[in-house]
Amino acid sequence: MREMREMREMREMREMREMREMREMRGGPAVRRLAEGAAGLLVLVALMYAGNLVAATLRLPVPGSVIGMVLLAGGLRAGVVPLRLVRAPAELLVRHMGLLFVPSGVGLMLHFGLLRAEWLPITAASLASAAAVLLTVGLLQQRLERHG
Repeated sequence: MREMREMREMREMREMREMREMREMRGGPAVRRLAEGAAGLLVLVALMYAGNLVAATLRLPVPGSVIGMVLLAGGLRAGVVPLRLVRAPAELLVRHMGLLFVPSGVGLMLHFGLLRAEWLPITAASLASAAAVLLTVGLLQQRLERHG
């Protein structure tokens, strides 16, 4: 008897979920989510272009996309950019990040001869920059832990 009641409840829950999904497909929440995602993506792209503009105008040796990420972090921290607006498009980009490396991989294959000729300086620079990043992050983490 108890098993039958549980099966009936499970069937009712499944039917309710299917009905909710059908309502969303008709344009209710699904269209709203799509519009919010597009708005969030527009904010991310606008911040990237703003970072590029700042880098070019001030002639900074930092990529504009990095400045755009700093602007995004500042906007999120200050509450100017709502997290709920940019979370979905950011998660989508992170989920498909591997595709963003395809152009870099093609560039590596295209210039393989140059890489083969200059492998030692490239390797040395890569190791030195990795060590610098690890050292900087480690020191910053220790300082943050001390000052809470």
